[in-house]
Amino acid sequence: MANLVAYPLVAIAVYREIVAGLHVHSRELQDISQASLDQIKSLLYLFEASQQTASSLELSIVLDNAVRGIARVLEADQCAIAFPEEGNPGQMRLVAIHNPSRQGRGEAVTFPLEYQLTVQQAIRRKKGVVVEDSDNVQLKVLFALLGSAETGPLLVQPLLENGANLGAIIVGNARSRRPFSANEAKLCQSLAEQLVGAIQNARRYQRAQQQIQDMGRAQAEEHKGLQQARAQIQDLTERLAQARSEIDAIQQREESAREARNALEIKLVSSRAENEALSQRLAVLETDLAQTHANAEAQIRWHEQELIRQEAEWEEMVQAAESIRSVMQGLTAGILITDFDGAVQESNVAAEILLDRGGEELHGLALAAVCDDERWQQAVITACGGEAVRLTMRMGMNTLMCDVAPLPTSEEEGEARQRLVAILQDVSVEAEEQRVQLEAVSSLAEELRTPVTTISSYTDLLLSETMGILGEAQRKFLLQIRAGAERIVQMAGLMTSEGLAEEKWTRPQRQVVDVNQLVESAIAGTHSQLEDRDLRLTLEMQSDLPHIAADPDYLRRVLSNLLSNACLASQVGGHVDIRTARSEDSSLGQSLEVNGDGFIIVSITDSGGGLSEDALDRVFDRARPSGAPAGLGESGAGLALVKTLVEAHGGRLWVESRRGRGTTFSFVLPVANSDGAGAG
Repeated sequence: MANLVAYPLVAIAVYREIVAGLHVHSRELQDISQASLDQIKSLLYLFEASQQTASSLELSIVLDNAVRGIARVLEADQCAIAFPEEGNPGQMRLVAIHNPSRQGRGEAVTFPLEYQLTVQQAIRRKKGVVVEDSDNVQLKVLFALLGSAETGPLLVQPLLENGANLGAIIVGNARSRRPFSANEAKLCQSLAEQLVGAIQNARRYQRAQQQIQDMGRAQAEEHKGLQQARAQIQDLTERLAQARSEIDAIQQREESAREARNALEIKLVSSRAENEALSQRLAVLETDLAQTHANAEAQIRWHEQELIRQEAEWEEMVQAAESIRSVMQGLTAGILITDFDGAVQESNVAAEILLDRGGEELHGLALAAVCDDERWQQAVITACGGEAVRLTMRMGMNTLMCDVAPLPTSEEEGEARQRLVAILQDVSVEAEEQRVQLEAVSSLAEELRTPVTTISSYTDLLLSETMGILGEAQRKFLLQIRAGAERIVQMAGLMTSEGLAEEKWTRPQRQVVDVNQLVESAIAGTHSQLEDRDLRLTLEMQSDLPHIAADPDYLRRVLSNLLSNACLASQVGGHVDIRTARSEDSSLGQSLEVNGDGFIIVSITDSGGGLSEDALDRVFDRARPSGAPAGLGESGAGLALVKTLVEAHGGRLWVESRRGRGTTFSFVLPVANSDGAGAG
């Protein structure tokens, strides 16, 4: 260890003496080219980086010093070190990042190796790979993980020890876009060789510390075992004394048993006398049996009379049912009741008026055929699955609040067949009032844009440093102010969209899209939120997902809102998990019309405190206050819009939460048919 530290120090001292000599004889060496001076400067940076790398045995400090030193030696804009995950070599983790223009450390960000072909190629070939400026999606994602919204030349150098891969150095010039030279690639390789030694020394130090801790725990366990052994010996001694006492007690019981045997022999004689008495008792019981038979005949006659009474009560119940039917006909709310085949069996006058259809036209009509709106069809399917549904929609000239629910079934009828009831209430006046309120909210949101835009403009002016140089803390606060202003603008836009035309979200413009690409685009849009809260992002995206037929703008809004909710709900320093997969299990979409090709399922999990039962019931409530419940980040309007957009594609959205574990929002969408159209 002492040699590792001393060698760079001696080398630096020697080269500093050389530079001092060169400065004294500078007049004699005026013909030396600027390139030679730059090489000497690079060597000084190289040895300074070596000194910083070997100056500590803590792995995190070694890695932080290494990325700063490498970036300085290569004059690069960004530098990071990635290690493969333990037990999962196909997943890489950025353990150290140097990017002066980014906020937050972000070392815990992971990415699949199969999605970064440049890093995969360098590791497989065991040699450095230099990439010129490229505009592919993989490099965009990689530079985004490095904290840069732009791409540039890239240098990837594997970390090798005896041919085994320890990780990789990733260097980029996204800001200057300066390409890396062959000499810089060789210099990076030399730095990698020195870094491997420092990493192995740090890991050996960690293993030694772990062994010392293990030995301490083993000694503690040994001491504990010795104490337990002493306690067991003491316990055995006490049990031996107890056993001796029990032997004495058994001997006493044996003596008592002999006395009891003599008593039983005496009792046997008396039992014979009792047997004769029992025979006499049997004769008495036969007499009692005859009396009981007579009583049973009397009870039969009583049950016959009771049956007559129950028949009279049944007649009264039938009359009550007729009365209830009369009351149903007099209700102002429309009622439709189906048979087991889903056809309308009964309807009242209010339903005929609200639907503008006669009773004969409604009778025998399938409940799903009452309205051709896709949401009505979906509600009927969900109710058939045993779940009550409430929705508000226009039917004819009226706005109706519709409750579709299954009727309770008796044990004889079973659960295989289900009758449904639909209750229709005219809420046209309430809907008009809500529309007026939404328009007022939209106007208020539009007025809110002007002051927020002014805040953003002055923030950008200060960040440009035209009014003076900013400190690191000032720049961080200004970036947070700008992020908050942008969030307010987004919320104002959402309120405007909600207020202007809610019905427009039910008419998606479908086209064939790739879900994974939309997820990557949404991640890039929320990168600042991830950094501000120091969140770790984990991606598990299935690579061979089929395409779906959907509106890309709708799905971007869905993914952005759910990601923003996860960021806001997660604790600082927590994590956000995103998963995409294909599911053939139709139980995931019990209320979906399946096209036979399965579903695409997307899940986003936060690391917040979870939701209470009361909060779960209000997750998608547009009318709840803007202050989100504990464990939830977005407002009611934002999540209600997400639910509307998913259902507009024939999909399904649900939420699962465990207290103290976080919340998961999942949605499924049917995959596209061969003609490019999805189910629903």
